[in-house]
Amino acid sequence: MAIAIGGYNSMNRWTDGLNIPAEENGNFFKKEGTEDLSRFDTPTSAKYAEAKSLVAPLAKANGAPLDRPKRDSVEDIKIALKAAATRQPTLPLAGSAPDTWKAAVNPAWVKLLATFTKSGKARYDGVMACQTKGNLSPKLRAAIAWVAAREDRALYALDAAAKRLKELGLSEKEIYDLDGAATALEPGDRKALALVKKLTISPAVVADSDVESLRNAAGGPFSDKQVAEIVHHVCNASFFNRLTEAANLPVGQ
Repeated sequence: MAIAIGGYNSMNRWTDGLNIPAEENGNFFKKEGTEDLSRFDTPTSAKYAEAKSLVAPLAKANGAPLDRPKRDSVEDIKIALKAAATRQPTLPLAGSAPDTWKAAVNPAWVKLLATFTKSGKARYDGVMACQTKGNLSPKLRAAIAWVAAREDRALYALDAAAKRLKELGLSEKEIYDLDGAATALEPGDRKALALVKKLTISPAVVADSDVESLRNAAGGPFSDKQVAEIVHHVCNASFFNRLTEAANLPVGQ
Protein backbone atom coordinates (compact mmCIF):
# COMPACT_ATOMS: atom_id res chain seq x y z
CA MET A 1 0.00 0.00 0.00
CA ALA A 2 2.78 2.43 0.88
CA ILE A 3 4.51 1.82 -2.46
CA ALA A 4 1.23 2.19 -4.36
CA ILE A 5 0.26 5.40 -2.57
CA GLY A 6 3.72 6.84 -3.10
CA GLY A 7 3.44 5.95 -6.78
CA TYR A 8 0.07 7.63 -7.19
CA ASN A 9 1.32 10.78 -5.48
CA SER A 10 4.21 10.74 -7.90
CA MET A 11 1.86 10.39 -10.88
CA ASN A 12 -0.35 13.24 -9.63
CA ARG A 13 2.55 15.65 -9.82
CA TRP A 14 3.27 14.67 -13.40
CA THR A 15 -0.30 14.63 -14.72
CA ASP A 16 -1.57 17.69 -12.83
CA GLY A 17 1.68 19.64 -12.94
CA LEU A 18 1.88 19.40 -16.76
CA ASN A 19 -1.90 19.61 -17.26
CA ILE A 20 -2.12 16.20 -18.94
CA PRO A 21 -5.67 15.75 -20.39
CA ALA A 22 -7.81 13.33 -18.41
CA GLU A 23 -9.15 10.12 -19.91
CA GLU A 24 -12.71 10.36 -21.22
CA ASN A 25 -13.66 7.40 -19.04
CA GLY A 26 -12.04 4.94 -16.70
CA ASN A 27 -12.06 1.94 -19.02
CA PHE A 28 -8.30 2.13 -19.52
CA PHE A 29 -7.78 1.49 -15.81
CA LYS A 30 -10.67 -0.93 -15.32
CA LYS A 31 -9.84 -4.48 -14.39
CA GLU A 32 -12.15 -7.43 -14.07
CA GLY A 33 -12.58 -8.48 -10.48
CA THR A 34 -14.95 -9.66 -7.80
CA GLU A 35 -13.87 -7.37 -4.99
CA ASP A 36 -16.55 -6.19 -2.60
CA LEU A 37 -16.20 -2.42 -2.90
CA SER A 38 -18.78 -1.80 -0.18
CA ARG A 39 -16.07 -2.31 2.44
CA PHE A 40 -14.63 1.06 1.45
CA ASP A 41 -17.78 2.73 2.83
CA THR A 42 -16.63 2.19 6.41
CA PRO A 43 -16.72 5.57 8.20
CA THR A 44 -13.41 7.09 9.23
CA SER A 45 -12.70 6.58 12.91
CA ALA A 46 -13.07 9.60 15.18
CA LYS A 47 -9.32 9.56 15.88
CA TYR A 48 -8.50 10.35 12.25
CA ALA A 49 -11.67 12.17 11.23
CA GLU A 50 -10.73 15.07 13.49
CA ALA A 51 -6.95 14.89 13.00
CA LYS A 52 -5.26 17.84 11.29
CA SER A 53 -2.65 17.09 8.67
CA LEU A 54 0.82 18.56 8.96
CA VAL A 55 1.25 18.67 5.19
CA ALA A 56 -2.19 18.91 3.55
CA PRO A 57 -2.95 22.35 2.04
CA LEU A 58 -5.29 24.54 4.07
CA ALA A 59 -6.49 27.19 1.63
CA LYS A 60 -6.15 28.37 -1.95
CA ALA A 61 -5.25 31.92 -2.90
CA ASN A 62 -5.52 33.15 -6.50
CA GLY A 63 -3.84 30.19 -8.15
CA ALA A 64 -0.89 30.26 -5.76
CA PRO A 65 0.29 27.09 -4.03
CA LEU A 66 -2.13 26.05 -1.34
CA ASP A 67 -0.89 27.08 2.08
CA ARG A 68 0.22 24.26 4.35
CA PRO A 69 0.46 24.42 8.14
CA LYS A 70 3.46 26.42 9.33
CA ARG A 71 6.64 24.45 8.90
CA ASP A 72 9.04 23.58 11.68
CA SER A 73 11.89 25.96 12.44
CA VAL A 74 15.46 24.93 11.65
CA GLU A 75 16.10 24.13 15.31
CA ASP A 76 12.93 22.03 15.50
CA ILE A 77 14.02 20.14 12.38
CA LYS A 78 17.40 19.35 13.92
CA ILE A 79 15.69 18.06 17.06
CA ALA A 80 13.29 15.95 14.98
CA LEU A 81 16.13 14.52 12.88
CA LYS A 82 18.04 13.52 16.00
CA ALA A 83 14.98 11.82 17.48
CA ALA A 84 14.21 10.05 14.19
CA ALA A 85 17.67 8.47 14.17
CA THR A 86 16.52 5.96 16.79
CA ARG A 87 13.00 5.28 15.55
CA GLN A 88 12.07 1.74 14.58
CA PRO A 89 10.84 0.77 11.09
CA THR A 90 7.14 -0.08 10.95
CA LEU A 91 7.70 -2.36 7.95
CA PRO A 92 10.16 -5.26 7.55
CA LEU A 93 13.51 -4.69 5.86
CA ALA A 94 15.52 -7.21 3.87
CA GLY A 95 19.03 -8.03 5.01
CA SER A 96 20.40 -6.59 1.77
CA ALA A 97 19.45 -6.04 -1.86
CA PRO A 98 19.84 -8.95 -4.32
CA ASP A 99 23.17 -9.06 -6.15
CA THR A 100 21.35 -8.33 -9.42
CA TRP A 101 20.51 -4.85 -8.12
CA LYS A 102 24.22 -4.00 -8.09
CA ALA A 103 23.67 -1.80 -5.05
CA ALA A 104 27.01 -0.49 -3.83
CA VAL A 105 25.49 0.15 -0.41
CA ASN A 106 22.31 -1.00 1.27
CA PRO A 107 20.74 1.83 3.26
CA ALA A 108 17.37 1.27 4.92
CA TRP A 109 15.34 2.47 1.92
CA VAL A 110 17.10 -0.07 -0.33
CA LYS A 111 16.46 -2.86 2.17
CA LEU A 112 12.80 -1.82 2.29
CA LEU A 113 12.38 -2.02 -1.49
CA ALA A 114 14.37 -5.26 -1.55
CA THR A 115 11.51 -7.02 0.21
CA PHE A 116 9.89 -6.86 -3.26
CA THR A 117 12.59 -8.38 -5.44
CA LYS A 118 10.86 -7.59 -8.76
CA SER A 119 8.76 -4.43 -8.39
CA GLY A 120 11.19 -3.02 -5.84
CA LYS A 121 14.02 -3.24 -8.37
CA ALA A 122 12.24 -0.86 -10.76
CA ARG A 123 11.72 1.64 -7.96
CA TYR A 124 15.33 1.31 -6.87
CA ASP A 125 16.53 1.95 -10.42
CA GLY A 126 14.32 5.03 -10.64
CA VAL A 127 15.62 6.55 -7.41
CA MET A 128 19.24 5.89 -8.36
CA ALA A 129 18.76 7.33 -11.85
CA CYS A 130 17.45 10.56 -10.34
CA GLN A 131 20.52 10.82 -8.15
CA THR A 132 23.14 10.03 -10.79
CA LYS A 133 21.81 10.81 -14.27
CA GLY A 134 20.16 13.59 -16.23
CA ASN A 135 20.71 17.02 -17.76
CA LEU A 136 20.41 18.97 -14.52
CA SER A 137 23.43 19.68 -12.33
CA PRO A 138 24.00 17.29 -9.39
CA LYS A 139 23.58 20.25 -7.05
CA LEU A 140 20.15 21.14 -8.44
CA ARG A 141 19.05 17.49 -8.39
CA ALA A 142 19.96 17.20 -4.71
CA ALA A 143 18.41 20.59 -3.93
CA ILE A 144 15.12 19.48 -5.48
CA ALA A 145 15.11 16.38 -3.27
CA TRP A 146 15.85 18.49 -0.17
CA VAL A 147 13.19 21.12 -0.87
CA ALA A 148 10.54 18.49 -1.63
CA ALA A 149 11.40 16.62 1.57
CA ARG A 150 11.24 19.86 3.55
CA GLU A 151 7.77 20.61 2.20
CA ASP A 152 6.59 17.05 2.89
CA ARG A 153 8.13 16.94 6.39
CA ALA A 154 9.93 13.79 5.29
CA LEU A 155 12.80 13.45 7.76
CA TYR A 156 14.54 10.42 6.25
CA ALA A 157 14.54 11.95 2.78
CA LEU A 158 15.60 15.34 4.13
CA ASP A 159 18.66 13.82 5.79
CA ALA A 160 19.54 11.79 2.68
CA ALA A 161 19.34 14.88 0.46
CA ALA A 162 21.39 16.93 2.92
CA LYS A 163 24.18 14.35 2.77
CA ARG A 164 24.24 14.62 -1.03
CA LEU A 165 24.43 18.41 -0.81
CA LYS A 166 27.26 18.29 1.74
CA GLU A 167 29.20 15.97 -0.57
CA LEU A 168 28.77 18.63 -3.27
CA GLY A 169 30.33 21.27 -1.03
CA LEU A 170 27.35 23.01 0.60
CA SER A 171 27.58 23.96 4.25
CA GLU A 172 24.77 23.28 6.70
CA LYS A 173 23.84 26.97 6.60
CA GLU A 174 23.69 26.95 2.79
CA ILE A 175 21.52 23.84 2.84
CA TYR A 176 18.93 25.33 5.18
CA ASP A 177 19.09 28.53 3.15
CA LEU A 178 17.47 26.61 0.29
CA ASP A 179 14.25 27.56 2.08
CA GLY A 180 15.07 31.21 1.50
CA ALA A 181 17.53 33.02 -0.74
CA ALA A 182 19.29 29.79 -1.80
CA THR A 183 22.46 31.77 -2.53
CA ALA A 184 24.48 28.57 -3.03
CA LEU A 185 22.61 27.98 -6.29
CA GLU A 186 22.72 29.75 -9.63
CA PRO A 187 19.89 32.26 -10.31
CA GLY A 188 18.18 29.91 -12.77
CA ASP A 189 18.33 27.03 -10.31
CA ARG A 190 16.76 29.22 -7.63
CA LYS A 191 13.91 29.85 -10.05
CA ALA A 192 13.50 26.11 -10.51
CA LEU A 193 12.99 25.63 -6.78
CA ALA A 194 9.89 27.84 -6.94
CA LEU A 195 8.33 25.32 -9.32
CA VAL A 196 9.52 22.46 -7.10
CA LYS A 197 7.69 23.91 -4.09
CA LYS A 198 4.52 24.49 -6.07
CA LEU A 199 4.54 20.99 -7.54
CA THR A 200 5.16 19.44 -4.15
CA ILE A 201 2.45 21.38 -2.35
CA SER A 202 -0.30 21.53 -4.97
CA PRO A 203 0.44 20.40 -8.55
CA ALA A 204 -3.06 21.30 -9.72
CA VAL A 205 -2.31 25.04 -9.49
CA VAL A 206 0.83 24.92 -11.66
CA ALA A 207 0.20 27.16 -14.67
CA ASP A 208 1.74 27.76 -18.09
CA SER A 209 3.39 30.85 -16.66
CA ASP A 210 5.38 28.71 -14.22
CA VAL A 211 6.89 26.74 -17.09
CA GLU A 212 7.42 29.88 -19.16
CA SER A 213 9.31 31.51 -16.28
CA LEU A 214 11.89 28.72 -16.47
CA ARG A 215 12.22 29.04 -20.23
CA ASN A 216 13.21 32.66 -19.67
CA ALA A 217 15.03 32.27 -16.35
CA ALA A 218 18.07 34.44 -15.78
CA GLY A 219 21.07 32.18 -15.54
CA GLY A 220 19.10 29.60 -17.54
CA PRO A 221 17.15 29.25 -19.60
CA PHE A 222 15.77 25.76 -19.10
CA SER A 223 14.77 23.73 -22.13
CA ASP A 224 11.44 21.93 -22.15
CA LYS A 225 13.37 18.69 -21.65
CA GLN A 226 15.02 20.11 -18.54
CA VAL A 227 11.69 21.40 -17.20
CA ALA A 228 10.26 17.91 -17.68
CA GLU A 229 13.25 16.55 -15.78
CA ILE A 230 12.60 18.94 -12.90
CA VAL A 231 9.03 17.65 -12.75
CA HIS A 232 10.33 14.08 -12.85
CA HIS A 233 12.62 14.73 -9.89
CA VAL A 234 9.68 16.10 -7.89
CA CYS A 235 7.67 13.00 -8.83
CA ASN A 236 10.49 10.78 -7.61
CA ALA A 237 10.80 12.76 -4.39
CA SER A 238 7.06 12.53 -3.79
CA PHE A 239 7.29 8.74 -3.94
CA PHE A 240 10.46 8.53 -1.86
CA ASN A 241 9.16 10.89 0.85
CA ARG A 242 5.94 8.98 1.37
CA LEU A 243 7.48 5.53 1.31
CA THR A 244 10.31 6.25 3.73
CA GLU A 245 8.12 8.13 6.22
CA ALA A 246 5.32 5.56 6.07
CA ALA A 247 7.93 2.92 6.89
CA ASN A 248 9.31 5.11 9.71
CA LEU A 249 12.85 4.48 8.51
CA PRO A 250 15.57 5.54 10.97
CA VAL A 251 17.29 8.70 9.79
CA GLY A 252 20.88 8.10 8.78
CA GLN A 253 20.46 4.39 8.14
